[in-house]
Amino acid sequence: MKPGPSVAISNKIHEEDHITWQGEFRPALQNAQILPQPKNGSLPIWRAVGGPPASAIKAGFMGIPMMLTTLGGTSNQF
Repeated sequence: MKPGPSVAISNKIHEEDHITWQGEFRPALQNAQILPQPKNGSLPIWRAVGGPPASAIKAGFMGIPMMLTTLGGTSNQF
């Protein structure tokens, strides 16, 4: 399963100190970096999941940690 553009750029920022990026939905980045730098040396990336099961499945296939919640109704419906 191929990640979308926002996940792809987030992963690249997580893996590299400086990034160059050109995509369809945001202006290009040239040798950009995150400032201030994260205290522990990396920027943790999580996926919030609270809707369709496909969101959780997608996070799992991409190896991204996820936080589960219910967006509507009671928890016994799930």
